[in-house]
Amino acid sequence: MQTMIGKLEEVMTENELRVADPRNRKLDSWILKFALGATEHIIEKHVKNDDEPWGNALEPGLVQTLKGNKWAAGIDDLKQRLLKLAAQACGRPMALTFQEYQRDPYRVRSQACVACCLLVCRCGLLVALRKIDSDPRIHTAFFRRDTLSVATSRANATAHPNSTCEFWKRPAIRIRECYTIMEQNPCKIAYPTANSVREVPDEENGRTTWRDHIEFYSKHTWAFIDDRGVFRPLGQWPDWREQTS
Repeated sequence: MQTMIGKLEEVMTENELRVADPRNRKLDSWILKFALGATEHIIEKHVKNDDEPWGNALEPGLVQTLKGNKWAAGIDDLKQRLLKLAAQACGRPMALTFQEYQRDPYRVRSQACVACCLLVCRCGLLVALRKIDSDPRIHTAFFRRDTLSVATSRANATAHPNSTCEFWKRPAIRIRECYTIMEQNPCKIAYPTANSVREVPDEENGRTTWRDHIEFYSKHTWAFIDDRGVFRPLGQWPDWREQTS
């Protein structure tokens, strides 16, 4: 059966793109758009951050434009590039989905849950989506700070196409480490259960984000294997491909 990824270009516009839903990419799809203010946030907080290797994701000229005073001239190109990167990650798939809710330290009750998705792109970029069950939108895109010690660059990878450098693997490993669980008996790392919850501090907003209903898509691309009925992160990481069976 043909996957939705094969029909992406048919519905691409300047600010939206039909992409495969990584949870069921052969049958379902999303119309992916940008949240209000998302591109401005990505540029100001991330592209202009010299610690993030945006040269891995964007053409050098576009990076220079976005870091300059006339960055607005590059917004449309940035949007189209991010949509294409997200489409590739959905088509592979390389996605983490979860329900997210925030707890304000000055309030007793938590805010309502939001269905979210974190995509790992081949260049190592992470793209964060929200409201994936109703109105999926890109809210931000960034490179994890704890995965930036890779002494390679996009130019180096282009010059050496057979290099074993895989920008996506380091953030994928860190994400998998963060969301797997340690079983008590036996003492082994395993796939998160339905009751697994992760606490993620949000320093910018002074809030704590809680995540549950955690799922990896697909278990194969995240290197989980079935170990006597329990999925564990013991497999070999498969080579990057836009689509897997």
